Amino acid sequence: ALQPSTAVSQTASLDAAGLASVGSTGNNSEMEAFVRRVAAMMRLRVVEEEKGLKPFAAKVLSAVQSQHCVVAEVARLFEAMEMLMRENSKKPQEAWLIAAPQSPVNVQQATQNIATQQLLGTAGTALAPAAAVPSAAA
Repeated sequence: ALQPSTAVSQTASLDAAGLASVGSTGNNSEMEAFVRRVAAMMRLRVVEEEKGLKPFAAKVLSAVQSQHCVVAEVARLFEAMEMLMRENSKKPQEAWLIAAPQSPVNVQQATQNIATQQLLGTAGTALAPAAAVPSAAA
């Protein structure tokens, strides 16, 4: 068993390469820790473990392993993962993530995304073309 201090998930870079190296451990709790760190980078906070984080991390892990942990292939998964996490945080009924007001520890490329979202407003407009945004009252 890895000591928490040497866990791959704590030292992996928060990008496709990091996702690939965490995926290569084949360890669900490592992936959960990695997803948590990505969430913090995106200024999101995990609020639901059992029905949210755990199944999501397990799906990500099997997807990474189906790409044989090849960074070039995992890059698309990393982008998809961020997009799904951002989308999820906007669905109060089923959200396992919420926007965290505190300043992120490790911002990296999330800054541009956050700035864009603040300019456009949070309601999904950051990802959808302005004309195609469905009304929030579904």
